[in-house]
Amino acid sequence: MRRTVIYGAGLIAENIDYTELRKVFDVYAFFDRDVQKLGKQISGYTIYSDKDLIKYVLENNIECVLVAIGNIQMQNEIIAEISEKIKKHANVYVTGYQEAVFYNSLEWDELNELLSSQNIDDCLFDAGFFWSSYSYFYYSNSKLVEIFHQRGSRCIMVFPEKDSLEWSFAGVDNLRRIIRIINDLKKKDIICIFKSNHILEKCEIKLCFGLGYDHHYIPFGMDFGPDRKNVLIQVTPIRTHLYHSGMSKKETKNSSYNEQVLRSIDYYIGSEYFCDWICKNNELWQKKVLRFGYPRLDNLYESINEDVELPDNWKERCKGKTVFLSTVIDPRPLFKFFTAENPERVMIWRPHPLTLKRENYIDEIMKYEEEYSVIIDMLPNYYASCSISDALISNLEVSLNLNYLFYNKPILCILRGTEDGDYEEQAWYKAMYKATGMQEIGDFIKMIGDGKDYQKEEMQVYRDYMTTGFDGKVCERIYYFFQN
Repeated sequence: MRRTVIYGAGLIAENIDYTELRKVFDVYAFFDRDVQKLGKQISGYTIYSDKDLIKYVLENNIECVLVAIGNIQMQNEIIAEISEKIKKHANVYVTGYQEAVFYNSLEWDELNELLSSQNIDDCLFDAGFFWSSYSYFYYSNSKLVEIFHQRGSRCIMVFPEKDSLEWSFAGVDNLRRIIRIINDLKKKDIICIFKSNHILEKCEIKLCFGLGYDHHYIPFGMDFGPDRKNVLIQVTPIRTHLYHSGMSKKETKNSSYNEQVLRSIDYYIGSEYFCDWICKNNELWQKKVLRFGYPRLDNLYESINEDVELPDNWKERCKGKTVFLSTVIDPRPLFKFFTAENPERVMIWRPHPLTLKRENYIDEIMKYEEEYSVIIDMLPNYYASCSISDALISNLEVSLNLNYLFYNKPILCILRGTEDGDYEEQAWYKAMYKATGMQEIGDFIKMIGDGKDYQKEEMQVYRDYMTTGFDGKVCERIYYFFQN
C-alpha cells in the first residue's frame, strides 16, 4: 500500500474506481490549481491547492503522486515539473493515473498480452475497424464487423494506444468485456492490436472505419496504401453535447467536422438527420455524407421486433401498472410520484454507466427499490427497459432520448435551466414534451397514466424525420456500397 495523493480534481478524479485503486494505493488527498475547488471533497478526500503539494508530501511521508489530467501532453509536463521539485527533498514516485490504475491488474496484463502478441504474416486487409476502449461501442457496432467478416473480407480490429487515458477511464469491468470480445474475434481469425503497435505501420488497409467518439481514432498519419479510404461513422444517436455546448457554424473549426477533418475523411456515414446537420454547418460535406443510418440501429431494430427477455422480478412489479423509464441524472425528486399512494405506476431508473464506478454507489441506489415503487436497471443494455416502459423521462443531454424515438412512445425532457446551444431548433427536441418544474412533470405522468398522448400528431412529423431509414439494413447498405 503506497501512501498516495492525486493531482487533478476534475472529471477523471470524480470517476476513479476507488474500490480498485485502494487495493494498492492508500489515498490521502487531492490537489488542484482551480481555487474554486479548494476545500471541497471527492469521495471523502479534501482538495488542497497545488502550491501546498510539496509541503504536504514531505509532512505526511507520501510515497506516490498520481497525476489525473485528461490532456496527455499536459499531464506529462506536470509529472516532469512535480518530479523535478520533489527529488530535491524526497524519493517520491510520480506517475500518470492511467499507468497506476491497473497496477497489479491481471485484466490489464491479459489485455496487453492479447493485443501485443498477434503476428501478422499477410498485412493486406479489406477493412480496418478503429475502436474506442469502451466495450459498448463494439456491442453497438458489432453487426457491421460481422457482415464484412461473413462475406469474406479480411478484417483487422485496432484499439486505442496502449498508453491512452481512455483505458483507465473505462474501468476494470470494461477490460473484462473487451477481453471476451477479443477472444471471440481471435477464434474467427480476426487480428486485434493496439493502435500504437508498430506492426500497423506495415499494413495495407483499403477501408479505415472510425468507430469511436471522434475522427482521431483513425490514424491519419499512417500510410495504409494507395487504395485507402477513411470512413467516419456515426456511433451514437446524435452528439447531443454539440447542441448542449452551443455548437454553431463559427465553432465548427474546433469540432469533429472542421475543414481539416473534411479533407481527411472520404465518407461520413450517419442518419439522414445528422448528415443534414453537418451539411448545414458546412455544405462541402454534401459530397461526402452517406445517409445510410448508423450501425447500432440494426441491433435496436432487432430488439424492437423480437421478444426481449425480461427479469422475472420486473414482470411481477410491473404487472398491470403504467411503467415509466427514467434516465435523469438525479431521480430522487421524481420519487414523490412513485410511492405507496400511487400503486398504479412504477418507475424503472437506469443510471448512467460511468456513475456505477463510484464506490458504494450501487449499494446506495439499490435501497430505492425498497422505499419506493422503483426498479434499478443494471442490465447490460437498455432494450428490456425500453420495451416494457410506456414513456421516458430524461434530461436534455442523454443520448438514449433519441434511440427512444424509435419506440414511438412519449418522451419528457426535464430542463434544468443550465442548458446552452441551439437545441430548441432541432427536430429531436421538438419530438419531445418539455418540463421545467414538478407541476409539468406531474401533468406528464398523469397524462401517460390516463393512456393519453395529447401532442402525438404534431410531434410525429419530427419523429418520422429522426427515424428515417429504420429497417434493420443499415450494415447491409454500408457493405453493399463499398463492395460495389
